[in-house]
Amino acid sequence: MRRWPGTHFSPPSTTELHYLWAAEFDRIVIERQRGTSALQVEQKLTIALEVSERCLVMGHGQIVFEGTPAALKADAYIRKEWLEV
Repeated sequence: MRRWPGTHFSPPSTTELHYLWAAEFDRIVIERQRGTSALQVEQKLTIALEVSERCLVMGHGQIVFEGTPAALKADAYIRKEWLEV
């Protein structure tokens, strides 16, 4: 499981986050080629959908969706009920 070090003190801006994700994405690709899996907890859905092979959405401590980024994009109920403000 990964998280950005120090983000609880000063969260990165969206621009900084995209820059950090670009570097992290390169590392994730290398790790995948080595057969390593990674769990990334991400609140920014657009970023999560760009780098994920599988997505899980949790609500009230339960998994309410599990599938591919494409399936999550296509599931209007899950998006409306759990992901939109």
